[in-house]
Amino acid sequence: MKKYLIFFALFLLWSASLHSQDIDISGLIAKSESLANQGDFYGALIALETLLVSDQKSDFQEKALWQTNAFCETLISDSILLEEFERSFFSSVTDDKMPSDEDYTNWEKITNLNRLGADIGFDHLAHLYSYGYGFLKRLVDLYPESKFRPSAEYYLIDEGYNSFEAVEKWLSDLYSYINKYEGSTIKELDIACLDIALICHNLWQLLTYPDEYTELFSSGDTAADSDRAAKYKSAALKYYSKVIISGYRGRFKDTIQREDIIELFNDIKRGEKSSRLLFIIIYD
Repeated sequence: MKKYLIFFALFLLWSASLHSQDIDISGLIAKSESLANQGDFYGALIALETLLVSDQKSDFQEKALWQTNAFCETLISDSILLEEFERSFFSSVTDDKMPSDEDYTNWEKITNLNRLGADIGFDHLAHLYSYGYGFLKRLVDLYPESKFRPSAEYYLIDEGYNSFEAVEKWLSDLYSYINKYEGSTIKELDIACLDIALICHNLWQLLTYPDEYTELFSSGDTAADSDRAAKYKSAALKYYSKVIISGYRGRFKDTIQREDIIELFNDIKRGEKSSRLLFIIIYD
């Protein structure tokens, strides 16, 4: 009887602990949502720290990793953290000192995010913070069957620049992604289609209207390059069409709008060199 009472008491303590944990998690989520609604995406992300660093897998943690990725991407892609750091830095110096790359990456908010697994660096040439999608990598690793995986996999595709081999590898991975999730309604399929259209448009224009970068992607054989250019043009038209027909009107990478896509489609359809084309396969 005594052993039973001890066991029952332990069970009650264990149940109370779980109940307390549930309340804490609810509180964390509510705090994060409140901060996000006020536009404080950094605070909203940090509010979920307990879930992010926990070794205990749960539906809450899975959702938190997905949500923190959205917070982090907004902070980086909209230059929110970059502008905040520079305001802080220049307000604290009295001379013409410029921040170093280390100043950017050693800033407290960046180190806090990286401690949680964000994988943020500083791109000196672009003068921007870069996000390595650390939260998505952990999400896919911990929850391989996650409902968020189809979307997450797009962001984990490695981009390729400055050589035919690297760009073709990027294209191949994008084609594989689209084939894997074809028929899905996720927005990332439309974005992947746009990537393919832009890459192929880039390659067609470089091979059709040679410039100082053409040699990076040319085979050296004029006839062979002409055949490749025709294939790239066909692919660009196909995937621009897919994006246009889909009706997706959300935000594309590099803030490309639907109207831009239609104009790019018409440019390559007419075989004209486009002044609107963003070169995404060349990285200076």
